[in-house]
Amino acid sequence: MRKLIYVFLSCLLLFSCLNEGEKKKGTTEKVNSVVESIKTESVVIVPPTEEEREAELQKMFVERKRLKKEKHLQYLHIDTLQGKSCKYYIENSETHALVKDFYNGEFLPSDDNKTFELLNILTEKNEVVYPFYFHCFNSICKLSDGALAEVMGEPCLQMIYNYPNYTFQFFTRNPELFEKYTDLIGYELYFQEESTSNIEISKSEFLDYLKQNLKLDDFEIKKAFDQLVNGIEQMKKKMED
Repeated sequence: MRKLIYVFLSCLLLFSCLNEGEKKKGTTEKVNSVVESIKTESVVIVPPTEEEREAELQKMFVERKRLKKEKHLQYLHIDTLQGKSCKYYIENSETHALVKDFYNGEFLPSDDNKTFELLNILTEKNEVVYPFYFHCFNSICKLSDGALAEVMGEPCLQMIYNYPNYTFQFFTRNPELFEKYTDLIGYELYFQEESTSNIEISKSEFLDYLKQNLKLDDFEIKKAFDQLVNGIEQMKKKMED
């Protein structure tokens, strides 16, 4: 009797194992079937329409313009210049309306006629508002790139020519902006030597003018002058390579 019970229980256990194996086999087959289905199923990628591409480009352009305007205003909007409030310069009758519009963020510089007009105004010699004009000009210089950067060499040179000691004193405290000036001026003077620039002053005439008008007995100004000369030469080599 015990043997029969033992045989019966063994059969039940064997049947249970076989049944569980079949379940696992069935599950595995189903999983494999799904995997194979995923592998063989083709993925259809729908390219964006022309309107969608245009909308995305416009979105990128607007965002880039917003960030540039934000940087422009962060740099421009300070409390005082040369011991006078910016309000003094904004309200001064000597300050051109276009400069006020620029300061207030009503337009951003670009390679267009309005910007070129602004650059001409800012680089006119004006003893009353020149700290403000220099400050506004530096914002354009700092953020210029692409086509606008290519035309910034001449106004940079003119700004230094107008106020040599004032600009160089500023450069001793702002080396990053001075490097930008140096590159832009070096670029322009290279093309002047190649007779493909509109500026009339040559490199030697410009540097001689600075030697005569800068306070080169001031160690920091002399150091900045030497950096300018070296930077112009480095730009020439770079353009020739």
